[in-house]
Amino acid sequence: MPVWIQKLSWYAISFLALAGGLFVAKLSRLLHFPALAMPLAATIAIILLGMKYKADLPVIRRQQHNWRRHYRLLALLGWAPPVLPALLTMQWRLLRSLLCWLRRKPYPWQAPAGHHFGYLKKGQYQTIVIIILLGLFVELPLHGLILSLVIEDLHLRARLETILFAIAAYTLLTLLADRYAVRATKHVLTGDALLLRIGDRFKASIPRNAIQHAFIMREDKRLWLLQQKISVLDTINITPADTPNIVIELKPDTTPVLQCLMLSRPAPKFLFIYVDEPGQLLNLLQAED
Repeated sequence: MPVWIQKLSWYAISFLALAGGLFVAKLSRLLHFPALAMPLAATIAIILLGMKYKADLPVIRRQQHNWRRHYRLLALLGWAPPVLPALLTMQWRLLRSLLCWLRRKPYPWQAPAGHHFGYLKKGQYQTIVIIILLGLFVELPLHGLILSLVIEDLHLRARLETILFAIAAYTLLTLLADRYAVRATKHVLTGDALLLRIGDRFKASIPRNAIQHAFIMREDKRLWLLQQKISVLDTINITPADTPNIVIELKPDTTPVLQCLMLSRPAPKFLFIYVDEPGQLLNLLQAED
């Protein structure tokens, strides 16, 4: 089994399957073989997803065992690719965060004792949220105007406008839920672990004895990876929306588990993190070595 299949997440593999299928379908039509477009696209998607399913079969078996123990009526769903339960769980967590925000209830997470490191005071997340909100409110009437100029069929136009409005509403609610959850969480350095948390999106517990090296990141990530000859598959970005400013290298014989968008996976060797005070975090990590 190729190493890249094992290292890529289910979300990345699903995106590759979709993009690969669309590319092959488009290429088939350009070469005047339209009848082969759908079969080839489906074949590409099935091959990629099948390879990932085979690589993650031990994880899927454990998942099925847990589902059979806790949800007997839905035990067969335990054999589904892990990305499906993760997506459902992520949607439920976002809905919970949205309801907490609407009801003015605290987010169901309490920071443990230790050194707390936020990522919103100096970051760009709040600005990006405002830009997206403005974009949503500007695009809706603009799309309506374009549809009225391009499509004469009133029923078709109404259906398309409904679809666009539903997409915009879902994006808006998801953004508000994510903002509420992200504002309520932070990273925490305790005596024995670095606890990473970004709202409902990400969480991990990195034991102190699993950290080999940490340093401030001042150059472009892609350039640094190229200079150090490190594959992007051995890295992960842990930021709300900002450029990482501190890198943590894990020891090769350690395999902490992290959860990204409710999908568990082994931690890669390099964690690219953003915090408001990277120097303070680095000093504490080095002081406890």
